[in-house]
Amino acid sequence: MIAEIFISYSWKNENIADSLESMFTDKNVKLLRDKRDLTFRKSIKEYMKTIRNVDYCIMIISDSFLKSKNCMYEVNEFIKDENYKNKILPLIEKETNIFSAIERNKYIKYWQEEYEKLDEDSEKIEILNKNDSISELKMLENIKRNIGDFLNNISDLKAILFDTGISISDFQNIMSIISPEEYQSPYSNIEGYFLLNVPRTIKEKTFIWWKKDSKGYTTDINEARIFSKSEILKIISDDWDNKKYAAIPIKEVASKLGQTYIPYHYKFIKIIKDNHNLVIGNKNLYLTEDEVRNYM
Repeated sequence: MIAEIFISYSWKNENIADSLESMFTDKNVKLLRDKRDLTFRKSIKEYMKTIRNVDYCIMIISDSFLKSKNCMYEVNEFIKDENYKNKILPLIEKETNIFSAIERNKYIKYWQEEYEKLDEDSEKIEILNKNDSISELKMLENIKRNIGDFLNNISDLKAILFDTGISISDFQNIMSIISPEEYQSPYSNIEGYFLLNVPRTIKEKTFIWWKKDSKGYTTDINEARIFSKSEILKIISDDWDNKKYAAIPIKEVASKLGQTYIPYHYKFIKIIKDNHNLVIGNKNLYLTEDEVRNYM
């Protein structure tokens, strides 16, 4: 059976959409993009309604996406499907932080202000000429009413965080959902451990790993060093290191994290806590504020 997938993105992230399309070339999917499938004179609104019927929607979420009327119109159409949370495959730009209420509030306030600006400007127009403004005000009303719940739901999903591009392992994680029978985690057969720096992870709100060249740390799990158990036991040998580090078994636990960049979010923390008997060191991935400062 061919899966039908819609890619929703802002034009600033067109390179990411292009990369995904090239990766899907030999896969058993039908990929929909407005750039290619929205033909001349075809109604944009009618086309957007069709995205509710797809099997999955890959949303490339960035600051420009969340401030785009067209992108948020697509979101509003998509969330009309009661099952939409099971269809969304979110890719979130690393600099776009939506994992706290304060960060999400920035976008709620942005759309409230956009609505207020247009509403104020519309007061200067005669009533018979307001049709266009009224139509757009309705759109903005829907956006500002729905964006809070949408962002809250997205932040609760397992997402792929990207920087300037999509990696092969990111794409494998997407395919693990679309075609789980074809997917095998790149870490599923690797013995050993990745070493997580807990205070840096808490401070930067992204999992920070010991880098494979042993010259600092990395947020990209593909760049993390693989340690043997004997190396881990040598490193984590006292109370200080037991709090600072968490050694994550690759095959049994890291393979379940499902993406390259991993936010410090309870969904991912829970995966590690559920396997705490296999983790060496700081099994809870937690420190007090004083401990974070002391162990940095």
